[in-house]
Amino acid sequence: MKNNSCALPNSLTKTDIKTLPTISPVKIIFAFCLIILALLSVLSYRQNLDLIKKSLLVNHTNLVILEANNELSLLKDAETGTRGFLLTHDSAFLLPYTNSLSGILVSLHALDSLVEEPKQQQNVKKLRGLTISRLSVLRKLIGYTGGPAGLQQLLRQSKAEMDLVRAHIALMIFEEQRLLRLRTESLNSAVSFAPTINVLLAGFSILLLIFAYFKILKELELTRSLQRQLITSNDVLKKSNSDLAQFAYVASHDLQEPLRKIQTFISLIDDTEKNISEKGKDYFSRVTISAKRMQQLILDILAYAGVNNEDKNFNKTDLNIVLDAAKEQLEELIRNKNAIINAEFLPSVHGVKYQLEQVFTNLIGNALKFSKPDTQCVILITVKKINGEKIPAEHADKNRIYYCIKISDNGIGFDPKYGERIFQIFNRLHAKEIFDGNGIGLSIVKRIMETHNGFVAAAGTLNEGAAFSLYLPA
Repeated sequence: MKNNSCALPNSLTKTDIKTLPTISPVKIIFAFCLIILALLSVLSYRQNLDLIKKSLLVNHTNLVILEANNELSLLKDAETGTRGFLLTHDSAFLLPYTNSLSGILVSLHALDSLVEEPKQQQNVKKLRGLTISRLSVLRKLIGYTGGPAGLQQLLRQSKAEMDLVRAHIALMIFEEQRLLRLRTESLNSAVSFAPTINVLLAGFSILLLIFAYFKILKELELTRSLQRQLITSNDVLKKSNSDLAQFAYVASHDLQEPLRKIQTFISLIDDTEKNISEKGKDYFSRVTISAKRMQQLILDILAYAGVNNEDKNFNKTDLNIVLDAAKEQLEELIRNKNAIINAEFLPSVHGVKYQLEQVFTNLIGNALKFSKPDTQCVILITVKKINGEKIPAEHADKNRIYYCIKISDNGIGFDPKYGERIFQIFNRLHAKEIFDGNGIGLSIVKRIMETHNGFVAAAGTLNEGAAFSLYLPA
């Protein structure tokens, strides 16, 4: 048989898999990039809000200036109409005065609602008082019936009132123009900064897309490389399995034939030769025992090798029937040990009936073999459904439901530190002079569970018992 344990060229090894790049750094890079993009997006959003706010402030200031000029224009119209009437005493000249009265009040109300600065609010309040006083003087002029001296006095008062209104409105406009300059400068500054934010956002997005593109290309190339290596590894594995099948054939025919002849000739010598000394008979007895042990070892190796090589007929399998078959095979040992087997009702699973019988036979057989000599052997078999994430196995499907079938006993148990070691082939925790066996049974159990996409775990306590948990997909 060829030795396939050496490193194979162009194939995946455990070291190769361990050294493959993990996805964690990629996640970190993408998370960092997304954080930067989010920050830039938030900054851009806030910048746009700031632009809108500052644009509204500039428009608001222009509206205040426009309304202040409108108020002054309406007051001028009222003054013009009043003077025309005084010169001609024709009521037609009062039309501008009449039309401007309602507009003056509306304009004052508009100014009152527009201005937000405390200083300007005070100015509007003062303008309202000046306007009312100015209109009062105009009404007196229109209704005046006295002499020239009184008229001259009212005209001078009217001019003084109008000068105050002009000066006050000019002061308000000056203040709004100052605010307009400040707000326009702030708006221009924000407008000049906005493209920078947008360029950064667009540039970083493009860089992220380029990085993602090349990273995906690299990952695809790595995937293709791994696929090629996997195909090569599968080919090597098929060759290895073919060699193993050839070895199984040789072991089952060529190796067992000499053993059968040794056993036959020893039996013939024992039956025909009567003059053999007791020491010679002891030697022949030892040879017979060794030959039987060698034959059993070959059968066990064949069973271990045959788990993955034989044709697998997966069907719905009732584990209650499997348990009954295992108990039937172990009937004599169960009777000799006076053992009690208590089992819950077991489910049906998708599996190979013969292989699952091997699992139950090996585990129950071990419980019987390693029972305490002075204590009745009690074997308990329980079952429950669990989620894959609760299974203590690295490759368990976290999103799948499994049956956990637990076979526990009250035997001699084992040290918990050997919980993994007992599944290694040819591994024994006890000398063969104390307990017979070749240390292959539990290895077969583990191998069969793996072919069924399941897992097996062991737990034990010295002198208290052992428990084996079988996890099979539900």
